[in-house]
Amino acid sequence: PNGKRILTASTDKKAHLWCAKTAEIQFILQGQHTEALTCCNFSHDHKRIITSSYDNTTRIWNAIDGTLQNTLKHQRAIRSCVFSNNDKIIITACHDRRVCIWDADSGTLQRIFQHHTNIVQNCCFSAYGARLVSTSWDRTAQVWDLQTGLVLAKFQFNNEARSCDFSH
Repeated sequence: PNGKRILTASTDKKAHLWCAKTAEIQFILQGQHTEALTCCNFSHDHKRIITSSYDNTTRIWNAIDGTLQNTLKHQRAIRSCVFSNNDKIIITACHDRRVCIWDADSGTLQRIFQHHTNIVQNCCFSAYGARLVSTSWDRTAQVWDLQTGLVLAKFQFNNEARSCDFSH
């Protein structure tokens, strides 16, 4: 929360944790992903890191020492991953057209939202975590109710929808 560290993910299958002030590497998360990384994020309490990859996994790491804590296995590649605001849930946007909702502590798959007709590119939570939005190569952005799994709104585009964020 203090902006002292920067996290990056790259196609060399590694995530780097950097000191923002000195640009020195604090540690490298490596040796677990077998394909290029697609996304990385800190938990809001900055105690954990998640990385996603074309290797069909999202991995949860200890942000203090870089140890692997858990692996979330998917059917296909992952485009993005993000923690909920309270760090209890992780959502992943997947090549298999699904948005997956995971328990961040146990790594258990809780729900699957399936309404896109092409690769889901990105996903994010609303400020209070009751809703999420996903964007897809099917040229839509969809707002979901996290509890019911219902699509509350659907936005249509002329091209692939690539990124999203809720105002906070």
